[in-house]
Amino acid sequence: MTARAAERAGADFVLALNAGRFRAMGGSSPASILPIRNCNEFVAGFGRTEILTSTKLPVFVGICTFDPQLDIDRWLERIISWGFSGVTNFPSVIHIDDYRRSLLEKCGLGYEREIELLVKAAKRGLMTIAYTRTRSEAKRMVEAGTEAICINFNLNRSIEDGSDPSMSLAELAARTSAVARVAQSFNKNVVCLLGGGPVTKPDELLGICRETGVQGFIGGSSLDRVPLEMSVLEVTSGFKTIHLLREKVDLLERQLQLSGLDMV
Repeated sequence: MTARAAERAGADFVLALNAGRFRAMGGSSPASILPIRNCNEFVAGFGRTEILTSTKLPVFVGICTFDPQLDIDRWLERIISWGFSGVTNFPSVIHIDDYRRSLLEKCGLGYEREIELLVKAAKRGLMTIAYTRTRSEAKRMVEAGTEAICINFNLNRSIEDGSDPSMSLAELAARTSAVARVAQSFNKNVVCLLGGGPVTKPDELLGICRETGVQGFIGGSSLDRVPLEMSVLEVTSGFKTIHLLREKVDLLERQLQLSGLDMV
């Protein structure tokens, strides 16, 4: 449903990520980095049966490279045969704390392997979006030939804790601008996208784009979870209010009838 709605609204592409699926199942985005499902089989499954069949937009599939059993070449051939248009490195080691990330890096399952994935994907004609967080990561991905980067710092905040974001919009703008400048200094044609962080409203994104020069937004929670939360909250509240108002009207009508006044 999200893919169809996004297409009608003018989205340029759709991402099939395990984080989005976990949110739809009532879980949370951090579940995406936990070994509770075979990530790649999981994403390919719902991506093929639910997203590819529901939209004409290009669909990027998120591939987890810290799976030691992943055969990148074989998996990319399957991705192409299924009809996906692009690949992104999600979940990424950038979403893991420094200590655990260092362990994966030592085992050869770190960021270098994610770069390998996107390089091989591009050579096969697939589009690529690279998740990055630091200037160094952006530099490495752009030098490797990635055509777009997603500058991603944090998870989208929930509507219930919107007043206390882990990162302010001003900080987000400053950090995003620093990474984008480095990326575009190596390739002025690279597309810089913003993902995650405290952005939940279009006007907030507009301000960030003006300050940083990023060319787009990968919505994540702000496109699937947050609008659903707000819609259910508002519609349920509306129906509940109507019910309460009806009860009050009925009570007033009974009181007027008892007082002998006619209702007009």
